[in-house]
Amino acid sequence: MSLRTAFLKTTLLVGLAGLTGMLVRTLYAHVLPPDAYGALFSLQALITFLIPFLNLGMGEALNYFIPREAEAWKSYLTIALLVTLVTSSLAAFIFLILAPIISTAYLHTPIFTPIVRAFSIGILAWPLFLVLRNALRARGRPEAYPLGDVLLNTGRLAFIKTPLLIIALGWNILVLTLTLLYTLPFRSVFTRPRLQEMRRLLSYSLPNMLSAVIIILLTSIDIILLTLLAPLTSVAVYSANLPYLTIPLFLLQPIIILYYPLLSPLHGRAFTREAQRGFLTASLLLTLSGAFILPLLPTLLKLLLPAAYQPSILLISILLTASILGGITRYAFILLSAQGLVRERFTWTLSMILLNLLLDLILIPRYLATGAALGTLIASLPGILLLTRLRISTFHQTSLSLLILLTSIPAVLIHPLLSSLLLTASLLPYAQQLIPFIREFIR
Repeated sequence: MSLRTAFLKTTLLVGLAGLTGMLVRTLYAHVLPPDAYGALFSLQALITFLIPFLNLGMGEALNYFIPREAEAWKSYLTIALLVTLVTSSLAAFIFLILAPIISTAYLHTPIFTPIVRAFSIGILAWPLFLVLRNALRARGRPEAYPLGDVLLNTGRLAFIKTPLLIIALGWNILVLTLTLLYTLPFRSVFTRPRLQEMRRLLSYSLPNMLSAVIIILLTSIDIILLTLLAPLTSVAVYSANLPYLTIPLFLLQPIIILYYPLLSPLHGRAFTREAQRGFLTASLLLTLSGAFILPLLPTLLKLLLPAAYQPSILLISILLTASILGGITRYAFILLSAQGLVRERFTWTLSMILLNLLLDLILIPRYLATGAALGTLIASLPGILLLTRLRISTFHQTSLSLLILLTSIPAVLIHPLLSSLLLTASLLPYAQQLIPFIREFIR
């Protein structure tokens, strides 16, 4: 399969995954009261945050540490699955036993204790599912990544008019079922123990454990802190609108999915011209999407969401801009790993997470969902300095583009159209490179 064919196929599936995800959240907003909606997605965010720690970063490492030898790769996958199974089983048991405490301390009420217990299935299944999905992507099946999201989102629609407990059980049993299905292509990895490669795999996975958290920085950390520091209704507003406000990340996903294998250090293709073009393309898509989406979002959200879930125009602008910056930073982290700069990636990730936590603790009690969004936006800014560590010819263009991009934040208070024009203007530094890239891609 050519890169162009794979890109188009993956883009189609990623778009379908994004649309089904928006559909699920929108329909559930019409069925569930805000507190139940907030509890459901708060628990989902908590599991998402725990995943990199439960699989010790191995799911992330499998994305780019791809041995050419089939037996060596099977060893890595076997170890990743065994370690993840042990840690996830222990976490699921703790979640099951401590459900009343977690419900009271995290969700502010013991009413949701049965829902917390239902999510213990998800703690067992989700980390395994993501390791298997990343393994399929790394071995030349990139469509497996968004296809899993499409199947999960479609399955969730079947539980939409059931009681909250059935919804929680159904969602997590669905993940467990897909996990078992995703193991079928890897039956051969369990034929014999392969633990002799444990130390080598961990040397790659552990530095990426915390770095993997950057991927969910825009969503899980904010939702977790919102749950702890604000009413569940604020979590509901944030969660219901998030899929629409992170559309640029969906546009970036096909590039992320396809370029992980291309940037694998063991393939000897790290930081090629393809990587530079990929970075350019990602920046263009992110900025362009923001320019056209922002003026439409207020009207669109008023039509789709109930009144209790309506966001402010300031929240829309901040989250959309944070999504764009976070997407560019995410691609920069991938290129850092491709160049072997794992320590730098770890340091930058840790600083951004700590800054985001500090800002959320200060801003959320006063400004609720808008404070969480603002904390994420400010914490994303240091990641732009990563561009100075990347030896790419697009640095100056990107710096100018981001400078114009940041001016769109206060401009939205005047009028969304003005902010949109500024976002469009941020494309101008790339104008000379855009046409040659399109021509080469078509060929």
